[in-house]
Amino acid sequence: MAGAVAVAGAVAVAGAVAELLLYRRESTNQFAPFLLFVFPGLIGGITFSLMSGNVLGGVVTGIGSMVIVFTQSHTTLELDRKNFTSFGIFLILAVTNLSGLASGWLLRFLLHSKG
Repeated sequence: MAGAVAVAGAVAVAGAVAELLLYRRESTNQFAPFLLFVFPGLIGGITFSLMSGNVLGGVVTGIGSMVIVFTQSHTTLELDRKNFTSFGIFLILAVTNLSGLASGWLLRFLLHSKG
């Protein structure tokens, strides 16, 4: 659990640093948005690899971090453009909350089975 928190913290800090240093300061740089996605992925993957000793897991974590950052950025852009209807926003929130709730219940039953 502490490893997951460390990886998530490293990715969050890396994303914030990348945005502040690369995107806000050099908004005319065409390479900056690319680094905004890659930098958190690299930091997350390297942190996971070092903590677990699993290089393949680090690669998967890095790719997952990049996908999450890209998805959040794209959704934010679409919300700014007001391309979602009120019902669409409701569905996004409902599905997100239900999938999180389902994941929590599944983990609870898997980790605390009465066996």
